Amino acid sequence: MEVTSVLLFLLTLFAPSGRALLDSIAYRNKAKGVAEILRAQRAVDRPQLDVEQGRGQGTARD
Repeated sequence: MEVTSVLLFLLTLFAPSGRALLDSIAYRNKAKGVAEILRAQRAVDRPQLDVEQGRGQGTARD
């Protein structure tokens, strides 16, 4: 019985920090997903630079 009460005490002691850790991980995963969606939308909205126009190769345009 003593072991059970000690385990319950430790569980209640560390539960808030475990919850905060899980919330932090969930927030980071959500932020990564949002960033990936934004990058994909920008890639669709903005076409690639055209090589024939001399852009994207580091050439000087006078």
